[in-house]
Amino acid sequence: MPGVPERRTHDYSRHGTTTLFAALNLATGKVIGELHRRHRSKGFLLFLRTIAETVPKNLQIHLVMDNYGTRIRNYLTLNNREPKPLVWTKTADQILESLKRFCMCTSESGH
Repeated sequence: MPGVPERRTHDYSRHGTTTLFAALNLATGKVIGELHRRHRSKGFLLFLRTIAETVPKNLQIHLVMDNYGTRIRNYLTLNNREPKPLVWTKTADQILESLKRFCMCTSESGH
């Protein structure tokens, strides 16, 4: 209920969390991914090495990093079952206009 702290029973057991590192190939829709028990720089460096070993040397790698917590363990398997390439449905002008509106909203929000 609103205003009432959440309660747990005496036998509640937290099953832990995991860290998902994932890289999307925009051309194919395939995801390179790893799960790590802890959220540490060591795991992230291992993942960057995995990307470097997996991606052909003649291709550029662009990183977009999002520190978003996830609980979706099956994401890698489900996505790679039928990967689809990312297809832009908007023109560059539409994307820039959308980005402009977003920036205006956030800059006027007082945050």
